[in-house]
Amino acid sequence: MAIELKFEKKDLRNSGLLKTHARFVFSPLNELFCSLHVLKNSDHRGMLISWKLEAISQLDTLLINDMNYFSPLYEFGVPNFLIPGLNQNVTTLSEEIDCLKQRFTDRSTESFVRAFVVNRNSKQQAFLPSNQRKWEWDQFDQSHDNLLNDLLNDPKEVIERFFHFIERYNDLIFNAIWEKAHIADILKHEVDRQSKILKTLGFSEVIHELDNDKIFWNGKKVMIYQPFAKEHYISSQDVIHFVPSYFIWPHLSIQNIHNGIVITYDLSKRTIQQTNNIEMEKILKAVGDGTRIQILNFLKQMENTTQGMAQLLSLSESTVSRDLNILKSAGLVSSRRVNKYVLYHVTTTITDLIPSFFDNLPNEYSN
Repeated sequence: MAIELKFEKKDLRNSGLLKTHARFVFSPLNELFCSLHVLKNSDHRGMLISWKLEAISQLDTLLINDMNYFSPLYEFGVPNFLIPGLNQNVTTLSEEIDCLKQRFTDRSTESFVRAFVVNRNSKQQAFLPSNQRKWEWDQFDQSHDNLLNDLLNDPKEVIERFFHFIERYNDLIFNAIWEKAHIADILKHEVDRQSKILKTLGFSEVIHELDNDKIFWNGKKVMIYQPFAKEHYISSQDVIHFVPSYFIWPHLSIQNIHNGIVITYDLSKRTIQQTNNIEMEKILKAVGDGTRIQILNFLKQMENTTQGMAQLLSLSESTVSRDLNILKSAGLVSSRRVNKYVLYHVTTTITDLIPSFFDNLPNEYSN
């Protein structure tokens, strides 16, 4: 059995028109919600078991309570009204969270309540077989009713609690794996790669390059293999939003939105390995230079500015700035602003890769 996404005849006859029905989306916030789904569900997450066990050990009572309380929002697919990245380009998690906050500022809180109710009802009707509908909501242990009642009674307080929850979860749990596994680079690489394939080779090749045995293009329609059957017509105005995910593996999430379909799909092991190889190459190129090794060695011992590093190395600020950008692009250094100063420091990336990297380098500040 399968979900069938059918297109208008004019679109099928014109490959250019068919391309307009696909868009690839980078959404850090979607990944955060997918990671919460992993923490609450142990099935079919073999590659993430180690992370899950470590993350659970760090959860405090407040996070656990909030994770259960808000679970109806991400337990079975993330509702599109919580993903600004579907409608606007974002580059970081904090940027997407700010976009979501602005969305609540621009709209009344009642719109969030309506969206939640609509999303809850649609889950019981669209893309779910009848024998799964009752099971899905039973898993919430009535938490969806608690959340709905609180939204109806005091939506402002619920929304404030919601943002406090996701920001605290990011600080304590999510950001660590986001940085360590280079998930942003992996997802951006996939979005860029598939967007180029779509532009140059067309819609059918994109489906093939997803490398997902649950999605198939038969020349007329997209077949998404699920344990139930359903048909959905893609109008001339509809778009299929493809959202790659590191955490959703090996599942596939599908949901209706007002202007089409959102398909959150897993990145294949091949794609992740390919991206990891690219990142490894970038790191090795970054440290394959004596000046940049000196910069890393200085910054390992003490934070410093571009101007300070230029003085220590007797180089121009522009030269040091260029090398810092190379190191930062490879994830080897990071920065923070203190008043008018930008201070750079070493990340753990190089020692995660080569634990003894700094062992044989001199203590520059003691000389």
